Amino acid sequence: MARKPPAKDWDRYQVTAALKRAGITFAGLARAHNLHHTTVRTALYQSSPRCEALIAAALGMQPESIWPSRYTAEAVAANPWRRHALARQGHPAADLAASTKPTSNHRTVFGSLHCTELAEAGNGSARAAA
Repeated sequence: MARKPPAKDWDRYQVTAALKRAGITFAGLARAHNLHHTTVRTALYQSSPRCEALIAAALGMQPESIWPSRYTAEAVAANPWRRHALARQGHPAADLAASTKPTSNHRTVFGSLHCTELAEAGNGSARAAA
């Protein structure tokens, strides 16, 4: 059985054209929600769950159908800020990420040390030097 190819995100021109066909402008959408006129456009270029939801609602759609790659469990798990923003909105994608670990091998400059271990290491070295 053939696998279904993953859905592609709409590009910014498709989103803009869909809003124009509906008679909606980004500035009008921003005014209706007391936002700066350029704020709503951020969803075209980067992750912005609030603005994505506003645009999708204006088009009568779900944000996942416009930007499917931003709502996968891996994408949400890899971005704690997005996960928090989605959870604040009560979006079910935030719950998907709780059971999924990010697939990247990203390490911080501190390697595998936790904050508490860093604090203990810092206090110990400061005491030893004194």
